[in-house]
Amino acid sequence: MIFLTVGTQLPFDRLVSMVDEYCGRHPGLDVFGQIGEGEYQPRHFESVPMMSLAESRSCFQCADIIISHVGIGSILTARGFGKPILMMARLAQFQEHRDNHQEQTLRHFQRMHQCYPFSDASELERVLDQTRNNFDNGAGLSPYAPENMLQELRRLLV
Repeated sequence: MIFLTVGTQLPFDRLVSMVDEYCGRHPGLDVFGQIGEGEYQPRHFESVPMMSLAESRSCFQCADIIISHVGIGSILTARGFGKPILMMARLAQFQEHRDNHQEQTLRHFQRMHQCYPFSDASELERVLDQTRNNFDNGAGLSPYAPENMLQELRRLLV
């Protein structure tokens, strides 16, 4: 399952519509969204405006992939469950936020393992296809560090 969350403070219709368009091109894809109180209503996946903390955590836990705004709570929850998170910043120019602080947050987290930025529909498509293919190929997510990282740590510690 793919879980889309826009957080609890503001709607994010631009992101919701991008995910909906992607789902329209990939029928049968299992997507569920917490989409806020926006005007855009998705046609190709199920959604709710808001959910309780327990419901949200359950969705994070069950999902294979998280798509989100660049909210610290969403990022830390996805990372806590070891889930890849695809993130798009809310922008003031689209009246999605009061400033562009999510861009700075995105720059920080995009360097981290399993944190993938995107800024438009074509980037979402590329990153989501790549992440989905990792699951389709049986790669899944490991709770352990990659072997090349472990080898480098062993080399440094010896």
